[in-house]
Amino acid sequence: MDWIFTFVSSYLIGSFSTAFFVGKMFLGKDLSQEGSGNLGAMNSLKTSGLIFGIIVFSIDVIKGGGIIILNKALYGETILLYLAALAVIVGHNYSVFIGFRGGKGLASLVGIMAVLNPNLLVIEVILAIIFFVLTRHAGVAAILAIAPYSVIFLLTNGDWRSVPFSILQTIVILTKHRPEEYRELFKFLHIENGSRPD
Repeated sequence: MDWIFTFVSSYLIGSFSTAFFVGKMFLGKDLSQEGSGNLGAMNSLKTSGLIFGIIVFSIDVIKGGGIIILNKALYGETILLYLAALAVIVGHNYSVFIGFRGGKGLASLVGIMAVLNPNLLVIEVILAIIFFVLTRHAGVAAILAIAPYSVIFLLTNGDWRSVPFSILQTIVILTKHRPEEYRELFKFLHIENGSRPD
């Protein structure tokens, strides 16, 4: 019963799409119809300015971290924390309130890592910065930084129970990146049509 409550409650809280609802309330527009259509902090920043982007990012970070704090208070340090972390990302990316649309889950993941595994957050931020410097593309940097997420998670917390949940988190996040971002990734890796040129 605790598993069901944890997943459903975390999913529903994650489903509060900050970019969508705050955008509708204060800007009077649907950000899923603006820019890339992604309901996250980056698209909010690009389409609605720095202040709105920071607001969306901050609330989504609090949403992710808050879920972990709430579940720690309810259940302590248990495997349910990993389930909650997965559920809030699923909710953010596939919100039941707006037709299963959403963001990529990166800001919420920052909040999750900050509370659940701060060492992981530090490593992921460093990786994201390095990859951004190398690629000059935020989406590609995010893909490359998130790809080893489950491995780094395990190395920094040593709990094998986290593995299936962190793998699923990685999949849920990576599948929300746009095809053009993967095309840029392949260009960076010098991969065209599935193979490296000689």
